[in-house]
Amino acid sequence: MSVYTYIDLLSILGIGGAHPGGIKATDIMLGGESIGPETVILDAGCGTGQTSAYLSSRYGAKVLALDNHPLMAEKARQRFSMQSLPVKVIESSLESMPLATGSVDYCLSESVLSFADFYASAKEIHRVLKSSGVLYAIELTIDGPARQEEKHVIGSFYGFRQMWNEEEWKAACLYAGFRHVEIRELPSFYDDEEPLTDFYPSDDVPEQVFQLLSQHEQMLKQYRHLMNYRIIRAQK
Repeated sequence: MSVYTYIDLLSILGIGGAHPGGIKATDIMLGGESIGPETVILDAGCGTGQTSAYLSSRYGAKVLALDNHPLMAEKARQRFSMQSLPVKVIESSLESMPLATGSVDYCLSESVLSFADFYASAKEIHRVLKSSGVLYAIELTIDGPARQEEKHVIGSFYGFRQMWNEEEWKAACLYAGFRHVEIRELPSFYDDEEPLTDFYPSDDVPEQVFQLLSQHEQMLKQYRHLMNYRIIRAQK
């Protein structure tokens, strides 16, 4: 029997805004930034492209949508084609991106860095950012003391490479070479009645994926007290 991961679940169901808050959270992050048609934005870990499509249509910015999951990248291409958006899709890992040094104004990484090799990814992001370029991330942040077995259960299910608290995220970003790091909380979206995401499901969704989705919902209920999120703004 095939073994599916949480990332497979997102790709097969085509979940557009898997990060907390969806497009609303993206707006909160970028609300104070000066973004226009000449701004280059890298959506690092773009998934099915919901954020990239929004940034392209909302700001007219030059958007690069990067993801290393083939099905995610393909669904992102389909989205941009259907919406006639000039977003470039790059199928690549964060740890080794085929982008020129100093070519990006903003890098968005929405619930991605927790799944990646953080220091290798942060080094690459730092490299491709222009002078004074900015990394924006929304990442899982552990609130309060967590037992080792709790972190093991959560990390094993989702495939997290690191599970850090706010202080650890800030220290890691500074260690990776960013000069200014600001971290703030997201408002709660748990009780929001408006849909925060969209879906581009594959034609044939295996039963195991629905079982995984049910487990995900149970995990959120059981560990909601530990699994919070923060907006991270790290300037080069």
